[in-house]
Amino acid sequence: MQPTGTPWDKAILVPIEAVWGVHMLPNGHAPGDSHIGPPFDISRFPGTPAILVHANELWANYSLRSEFDAAADTMAFFPAAVLTRLYTIMGDIRQAMSLMSLATQVLVSISVLAGLMILIRLFQRQLALLRALGAPRRFIFAVVWSYATLLLVSGAVLGLAVGQGATAIFSQVLTARTDVVIEAPLGWTELHFVAAFVSCSTLLALMPAYLILKQSLAGALRT
Repeated sequence: MQPTGTPWDKAILVPIEAVWGVHMLPNGHAPGDSHIGPPFDISRFPGTPAILVHANELWANYSLRSEFDAAADTMAFFPAAVLTRLYTIMGDIRQAMSLMSLATQVLVSISVLAGLMILIRLFQRQLALLRALGAPRRFIFAVVWSYATLLLVSGAVLGLAVGQGATAIFSQVLTARTDVVIEAPLGWTELHFVAAFVSCSTLLALMPAYLILKQSLAGALRT
């Protein structure tokens, strides 16, 4: 059979009669009857933990569920309803992770801004020399802002590459352990996140460029 990318790829399928035989139970057929599967002899049917029932009409499915739930020893449910609740829970988890990611982006932006402030202070004497030699203020402003922007864009591109590589590795590890094909390629959501982060950070980078021009030229040369 062709791989399905699910745990069924490594499953060993046996007739239900084999399971009953392992547990020393009747196999649902008369002695000497070698055929497999239904129809079963009710008098020799050992029972089963679950059965799948499907009616031709939608209303009949609800009727069957009511009948099974009304019995004392059976319970019925719709697999689709269970999956819907599961997807709802997963959706809530995804929203929580998205909020955590957004909060992380804010903290990273603040950290980047603080790092840029420290980095610019390391070059304040060189920038002061440029101002003393007659460089226009707009040139100093453009140099500082473009330098910060270059660092931000380079970091974002490097982060995308590292994230893609790490995702590919973790996907392979999880696929090997769960036998479920897991693929998590970068999509437009991640690209939009990166674009928003770079845009906000480059705007924040205007602050160090502005503050460097507000510093005293004499004080910066003595630093």
